[in-house]
Amino acid sequence: MKIRLTPKTKMALLTFDAVVYLLVIHLFSWFRLNEWGLYFDSIGLWFITLSLVGFSYVFGAYDVEPHHRFKDIFLRQLSSFVAAIAFVLTVNYLLSKDRSGIFGRGILIGSTILFGIASITYRRILWGILSARAGKTSYLFLAAGAHNPFIENEIVKKFKLNYEILNWQPSDSLTKLHQDWQAIVVSLPSNLWSQELTDQLMQARFAGKEILNLSQFFEEIEKKVPVDFLSREWFIFEKGFDLFRNPLGLRAKRILDLILALILLFFTWPIILLFAVLIKLESRGPAFYSQVRTGLNDREFTIYKMRSMVTDAEKQGAQWAKSNDSRITRIGKFIRLTRIDELPQLWNVIKGDMSFIGPRPERPEFNVELEKQIPFFRLRHLVRPGITGWAQVMYAYGASVEDSKQKLQFDLYYIKNFSFILDMQIIFKTIRVVLFGKGR
Repeated sequence: MKIRLTPKTKMALLTFDAVVYLLVIHLFSWFRLNEWGLYFDSIGLWFITLSLVGFSYVFGAYDVEPHHRFKDIFLRQLSSFVAAIAFVLTVNYLLSKDRSGIFGRGILIGSTILFGIASITYRRILWGILSARAGKTSYLFLAAGAHNPFIENEIVKKFKLNYEILNWQPSDSLTKLHQDWQAIVVSLPSNLWSQELTDQLMQARFAGKEILNLSQFFEEIEKKVPVDFLSREWFIFEKGFDLFRNPLGLRAKRILDLILALILLFFTWPIILLFAVLIKLESRGPAFYSQVRTGLNDREFTIYKMRSMVTDAEKQGAQWAKSNDSRITRIGKFIRLTRIDELPQLWNVIKGDMSFIGPRPERPEFNVELEKQIPFFRLRHLVRPGITGWAQVMYAYGASVEDSKQKLQFDLYYIKNFSFILDMQIIFKTIRVVLFGKGR
């Protein structure tokens, strides 16, 4: 039972916001100027609309989740409106009213306030519906004892769920399956299954209860794939992974990567040059450095970055980067937070070593150890590595085997559920990471 907004639902809410704003601004202009449809051919109208929904997405105003406080949703939406108005007024001032096609400040601010009232209202309604649904949805977890801590720590503590964990044994009564549960989540090894259990779960499903396995439920609610509960058979029969049978989509993704890399490199080379000088002024050594990483199909390639550490950072050998790492310079800390240090990787995208979006490429010496300790770690090499990715925007800074495991779960979610809508969501979340200084 869905209690979270999917990426498609969020895009639908974004589209609805755009339609509502177009209606509101024309209603407001009709009220002020007694004319309807005055701005449909205005470039400024579409610029303002895209700015509003874009800033709303970047500020997280579409993350309407029942486990969030509505106060936080309201503040994110309010902040996005203030930022959007400031941005539009700045552009209007720089380009002038006639050149930009943007109309007067009174209509802009007034219509945005009306739109804000409307959008906050239906977000409050949507949040209330999701919260009520989450509160009424009751889950029975049919699990083996070893899985119980995972269920409690990784799932139910993060969400407002009514639940019970049944530590299943073959001798247990099956009557609990037919109590008032909306969903039953099953996580049992094959030796605990019986014909009677199968029959009772079938009856429960035909009685209207939703039956999920733990990996399905975890993926839906956490947006990652739980590697500890997967088998090779799961990868054979599970739905998704359409990326591998979509050569046209892969080709389109590659063409878009190439076009965007060339455009961004054209506009950002002065930034690269400026920080190259600042890096040289702060500490001795080259402004750029290269490193061998593992890419598509386990092929090694050379990645390029701006130097953010002291030149002898790895005199003791390869080391994980840490949060608040003492080896990072002052300029290095800033370019890491803002992702400026990643800009030279646009050349890797142009060469075809990398994509804009995909799993972050790891160093070969780390891969050897990670593949031994983390199930299915090599599967992340089935796609081109990316400058940014689902793991980078969904998980905090990590520098351990456990962190790599958590990021792999997000990477597998991306590979399994690849779509251009998900790519757009990652791009907007990356912008949010950069603006709010959460670079990794």
